[in-house]
Amino acid sequence: MDFSNIFEDDHLSERDIQLLYETHPYLIDPKFLNAKIHPQYPLPSGFADIVIFQAHALTVIELKIDPLLPKHVLQLNEYMQDLHKLFPSKAISGILIGQPPKNSLTPLLSNLNFPVQIKILKDDVPIAIKTCKNCRLANPSTNKTCNFCSCNEWLE
Repeated sequence: MDFSNIFEDDHLSERDIQLLYETHPYLIDPKFLNAKIHPQYPLPSGFADIVIFQAHALTVIELKIDPLLPKHVLQLNEYMQDLHKLFPSKAISGILIGQPPKNSLTPLLSNLNFPVQIKILKDDVPIAIKTCKNCRLANPSTNKTCNFCSCNEWLE
């Protein structure tokens, strides 16, 4: 699937973003390169967009196309609480991805029991990508060399 111009036509959907990061979660964080990905993970409080399972940790990723709001933080927090109950021995964290919030979310984030990162679409996580000719991993379209193998050739 070509994600290179999903922002150009104003028809970006949350599903477009979810497909991108479900397919290439390492674009959010390189440590997710070989992690186990579960999209639309069912929890008592709803369906988490993506849950990433690693040996001793679980990360809930909640995706939004709009400016981030306190209600998005609270939704993510409910998912993290659910996961903590289901997997009490795992470290739980969250990542909230979306457009920049209109007001600071820092006071709300500081009151949570789990660490949460805020990532802004296009600024912190790429939405336009290209694929390395050597390792076949997705990279931000602005890269001159691959983040993973330092190759400088790209698939067309």
